[in-house]
Amino acid sequence: MHLNMANLAPKPAGSTADAAVAPAAVTASLTVDSNVAGADIAIDGNFVGNTPSTISVAAGQHTITVKKKGYVDWSRTMNVSGSAVHLSADLDAAPGS
Repeated sequence: MHLNMANLAPKPAGSTADAAVAPAAVTASLTVDSNVAGADIAIDGNFVGNTPSTISVAAGQHTITVKKKGYVDWSRTMNVSGSAVHLSADLDAAPGS
């Protein structure tokens, strides 16, 4: 019987064999549309596109805002955890518009 002692030797610290594999960031597909085409979409205060759009977002809590001049801003804070989320913003005309 022959034993290969190289396979039993301890691996040096920090070797790739010992390194934990970091989990891939979990993302979801967020589709946002509105009753007013071309409204601005912001996620956590950052502009990401216009309605209708599909955006990839990291899982977790986010504030989605949809706005267009002449309309009252629409906003929702939600915990995104699924693989696909669809939001439909119903914008109301701003008073005096």
